[in-house]
Amino acid sequence: MHQQARLFIAGAGGLGSPVAMYLTAAGIGTMRIVDYDRVELGNLLQTPSEIIGILTLLLISSRLDQIASDFYSVSYLSRF
Repeated sequence: MHQQARLFIAGAGGLGSPVAMYLTAAGIGTMRIVDYDRVELGNLLQTPSEIIGILTLLLISSRLDQIASDFYSVSYLSRF
């Protein structure tokens, strides 16, 4: 049932990323994620220096793939 669900997430930052991870773990089938930002030092309290400057979409995509590689996500590099 969850695998047929489709959803849209506006933003892959401090709120959108954990929401996407929880929903992926719950078995949501298809996700569309829109974000335009890069990780900046001020975004997180303990930002590892190696991820500063990376697009948030790339980070969340790799994390979601680690949680469940059998789901389908489409990421859009765009402002909402």
